[in-house]
Amino acid sequence: MKTLVLGMGNPILRDDRIGLRVLEELEGLFFDSDVTLQTSTLAGMNLLECLIGFDRAILVDAIQTGGEPGSVYRLSPQDFINRHALPHVHNSDFFQTLNLARGLIPDIPNDVVIIGIEVKDVSNFGEDLTPEVEQSIPLAVGQILQIVKEEDRRTSRIESLSCACPQR
Repeated sequence: MKTLVLGMGNPILRDDRIGLRVLEELEGLFFDSDVTLQTSTLAGMNLLECLIGFDRAILVDAIQTGGEPGSVYRLSPQDFINRHALPHVHNSDFFQTLNLARGLIPDIPNDVVIIGIEVKDVSNFGEDLTPEVEQSIPLAVGQILQIVKEEDRRTSRIESLSCACPQR
């Protein structure tokens, strides 16, 4: 399964760069050749092009829900479409566009997971994260590794089951 892990954000707006920072941490880790790590400063419909050709996408980005800064959430696009109460630092209409694109663009992934990190300061210029958000990086990395491993286990199990089936 071809997987894209996409870290998003603005590198000069303090906590908004959290998606980019998480990807920096992931770059030092070993991944299967089917896992692509990528960063983007794009938002909204401009992100669709990044997703083409992948079976699964894990999007890592800042989020503001009023929760505790540094909290890490595992979400799906439906969480943004069905519950308009979850504001997204970037354009939340992206998820509605993603649903529409699936019917028009054949290579858009059906499996999309969002790792949202609750942020504190996305309006002041600076390249350093607030301490609470900085401390969330290992948890976000762990969530992403878990998602990748979950699929690896499912794929391995499917492959072993198909190998065990008698040829007809």
